[in-house]
Amino acid sequence: MPNPPTPDHPTPNEPAATRAGGTPPDPALALAVLEIALDDRPKPADRAAAFAGRTASASVEAFRSRFGRPAAEARTRAREWRDAARAAGRSLLLLSGPGYPPLLAEIAGPPIVLDVLGPLAPPSDGPPDASADPPPGAAEELVRPAVAIVGARRATPYGIGAAESLAEGLAEAGITVVSGLARGVDAAAHRAALRAGGRTLAVLGAGHDRLYPPEHRDLARQVAGSGALVTEFPPDARPLPHHFPRRNRIIAGLAAATVVVEAAERSGSLSTARHAADSNREVLAGFESKFEPFERDSKHSNPN
Repeated sequence: MPNPPTPDHPTPNEPAATRAGGTPPDPALALAVLEIALDDRPKPADRAAAFAGRTASASVEAFRSRFGRPAAEARTRAREWRDAARAAGRSLLLLSGPGYPPLLAEIAGPPIVLDVLGPLAPPSDGPPDASADPPPGAAEELVRPAVAIVGARRATPYGIGAAESLAEGLAEAGITVVSGLARGVDAAAHRAALRAGGRTLAVLGAGHDRLYPPEHRDLARQVAGSGALVTEFPPDARPLPHHFPRRNRIIAGLAAATVVVEAAERSGSLSTARHAADSNREVLAGFESKFEPFERDSKHSNPN
């Protein structure tokens, strides 16, 4: 029989969690991890370091021994986050917990919580057998094989076409396309994967209630229906500029390879590529057309 829903695994049918196997975390433990995710005192890397190589319960103890317990405000916001995810039918995946993408867990400073709308795992060939135990290694199928496609917001027609062609080919081959839901190359990659009947994951630089850019709301709904919307931020988090470099490491971490189609010299796309290279993932580059130079932009100065 499937596990009954809990406050932190809100719906009876959560593919990402159930197919990965394991026991859902204790609700109190899950809340403690959310509190830590909302604690503004440590750097994100310090939070992740407390979870490195430890179980969730040991990680919480390690964090508290170094930083103390988060403030009461964080505990209140953690409950609000949990309840919002439950109401929206989203999954909260904890680092070291069931359903957490194993490729992402390998990067330096992985997010300790993922708030996910839609299944990270591809659908099975047939209807799931709820009484059966998941096969060994099922968690590895969450986002593998997957390739990230990133590039300029103000892309040329050449860049848009290159992104579409690549995403369509990957989707037709059964490879998940990962990108950031941004204008330009990202949106083109998502749309092409959807048109090809494939799966695509969009990593957000804000919370689910502050979707950015707002004109991609319909695209986001389509992505969630075919793949998933993923963020490490609480639902009400705004799309602040410093959120996007953090988002970029997740894009790179979810994929076995990253393709940069077009990018300015100081851009979020190259930031994603650096994260991929630092994680020993493949990095590939598309070439800018000499006939259609794209408008230079910087994702460091403006959120994409």
